[in-house]
Amino acid sequence: MKRILLVGTSAKHMDDMKRIVYNVYAEKRIDSAYSAEQARGILQNNSFDFVIVDISSVNSWEYQITHTIYKQTSAFVLILVPQKFSTPVQNGHFRGMAVEKPISRVTFAQVLRLIDWVLSLQKEKEELQQRLSDICIVSRAKRLLMKKKQMSESEAYLYIKNQAMNQHQAKRAIAQNILNHYQT
Repeated sequence: MKRILLVGTSAKHMDDMKRIVYNVYAEKRIDSAYSAEQARGILQNNSFDFVIVDISSVNSWEYQITHTIYKQTSAFVLILVPQKFSTPVQNGHFRGMAVEKPISRVTFAQVLRLIDWVLSLQKEKEELQQRLSDICIVSRAKRLLMKKKQMSESEAYLYIKNQAMNQHQAKRAIAQNILNHYQT
């Protein structure tokens, strides 16, 4: 996680949140927005990994800005909502969660640590999916070389590996070129 955005109106409450966030994410850059215009401007000019929105009421600008955040960012969004407030969380295109206020400092810090853990798992999952995709493409290219050039599996793999080293490209790129060449 590299950048965090805090959105809300109460300077005192935001300062308290910022201190807790700094305790959990000491090395991260934390920006704050105290108005809808400021939040929109910050979102247009920057990308964030994590956004915390403190909603004061259902008719507040903070509530309205959550829709902008949903559309403009892929960041994980933590929404702090008043008790008995129906939150607009829609699982289809939204990565985040809502927590009812008031929330203690200890609980808030625990929620932040939990989110950090979830985001690290998400990143690991995406990396594993990419590696699996790379393996599948290289495997398909090996099979194609084995069929078209009568290579053994080890020869096909060494061919892809050597081409990747010689051309300073990833094995996936070489394998994709092989697939494109023979499948046209």
